[in-house]
Amino acid sequence: MATLEIVLVLALLAASAWYACQSSAALPRAAAFLAAGCLVMSAELLFERRRPEPTVALRRDASGSVGSGACRSCHPSEYASWHRSFHRTMTQVATRATVLGPWNGVKLDVEGRTIELFERGDTLLARLPDPELVAAANRTGDARIAAQAALVTRPVLLATGSHHQQVFWVGDGHGNELRLLPISYLIDSHRYVARREAFLEPPAAPQHAVRWNSNCIQCHATRGEPRLDDATNRFDSSAVELGIACEACHGPGGAHVAKQHSPLTRFASHASRAADASIVNPARLAAERASAVCGQCHSYFVPRDENRWWRSGFDDFRPGDALEPTRTLLTSETTDTPDGPAVDAATASLFWNDGTIRVGGREYNGMVRSACFTRGHGNDRISCISCHSLHDSEPDDQLRRGASVDAACAHCHANEGARLAEHTHHAQGSSGSSCTGCHMPYTSYALLGAIRSHRIDVPDPLATATNGRPNACNLCHLDRTLAWSADALARWYGARATVPPASDAAARRRAQALAGTNARAVEELLSGDAATRAIVAAAFGRNEAELATDGAWEARVLAELLDDPYAAVRKVACDAL
Repeated sequence: MATLEIVLVLALLAASAWYACQSSAALPRAAAFLAAGCLVMSAELLFERRRPEPTVALRRDASGSVGSGACRSCHPSEYASWHRSFHRTMTQVATRATVLGPWNGVKLDVEGRTIELFERGDTLLARLPDPELVAAANRTGDARIAAQAALVTRPVLLATGSHHQQVFWVGDGHGNELRLLPISYLIDSHRYVARREAFLEPPAAPQHAVRWNSNCIQCHATRGEPRLDDATNRFDSSAVELGIACEACHGPGGAHVAKQHSPLTRFASHASRAADASIVNPARLAAERASAVCGQCHSYFVPRDENRWWRSGFDDFRPGDALEPTRTLLTSETTDTPDGPAVDAATASLFWNDGTIRVGGREYNGMVRSACFTRGHGNDRISCISCHSLHDSEPDDQLRRGASVDAACAHCHANEGARLAEHTHHAQGSSGSSCTGCHMPYTSYALLGAIRSHRIDVPDPLATATNGRPNACNLCHLDRTLAWSADALARWYGARATVPPASDAAARRRAQALAGTNARAVEELLSGDAATRAIVAAAFGRNEAELATDGAWEARVLAELLDDPYAAVRKVACDAL
């Protein structure tokens, strides 16, 4: 019926416009134009009525927020650059326009059950095992509950992700609580997979019962508040905006919009070039506070006041604040202590043995352990915006336009930058001559691949032999041993003080690793843990890998991973092949 209404309104609109243009009499023409105007307003109201409403309430007034639309008229170019970013589309109302994969008639086998996707009018639906019973099975550890759960049909309400993967959320009856549909759509591969196959989950692990209201709201929406009622166990979650919008980085904009409403005030502000205290510009902040704007999402943390967070999220944090008052940044040291914060995952799956974060999306944890951050001061302290820009970049990596990432390094390391080939002992323009190639290797696992570590440090094969974190040299020279890399670095840069082994067992491990005659990458590929296997398999697939053969042996060792117990490792190895 709604479609017929739209057709009728458009037909009447066209007829009125035609009559207005054809009529020579002023009064009928004016009446026709007035009718056309009324029809335009009716059409707008009709389309507005049909636009799907988010199940998460969008509340702005209490925080002084206004939404990204209020920024557009004065900042059109910044609005446009944000609008095409993956931040904006991080979470969206699920519609045919926002869901990237096919929907109607799709069937997938997940955990021995069939998930069906279909449409009814404009609504996307899924038939799946009752998500509330699956959640109960997860809480009690009784897999039979999930296996025997009745199939139910639920509307799909939200979609999260738009760059690499997309996942989907359905309601479960506890207020606006949202449960994860147990599938992921791989955007580059154009196919759906079971969710566990898109992440590094042990094959025998029980299915996770993931909630958007507690897992995703804090970083995949702007100023999200869980609003859990303990008495009823119901959520009334809200956000200023779905996705990562202007006020996530600049703070609530209500006061700024009110102040700059007058054109004279705007002119005076631009002429003075002074900072406007009514809004936050991360580019004007000190390095540690500018990075905290990114770190509010791109870090691994737990709330300092968990009870408050369940009620109102991080409503007491504003861009420009330090993170420490509201969050405890997790490290391997704190998670290993008896009274440390409780986390669901094992420490070894989150951090390398030297404390470096190994999980993608947590780049802030790596950067703050870098000497460029800990030893830098003022303009010589690195920050996220030393390399990245949301408004002056391409959406993929959001690296600043107009200058290479290495240019950010040359700001402090001008001598090395001026004699690059001499410093790196690699031909200029090769992967081995880039700052990031050597000092930010791909040692974090994320999204069925490897991404650069943001702990900026010096390649150290001796440290690899001790703590297991792969080093840049052996991730490029895949056919070489650790001893070969250690000897090359010693010849080029002299003996370098390295952290001594913390125990006799670590000393034996180092000695054994340096005495090995197999290529280090092959050992890591075949005997490392799941994340290490995936990271090294990805290294085999990168064009920058320096190989001295025709590639046949690399294909043979990669083929060993095609029956790896982890589906994600199999996928990375297959892509590398």
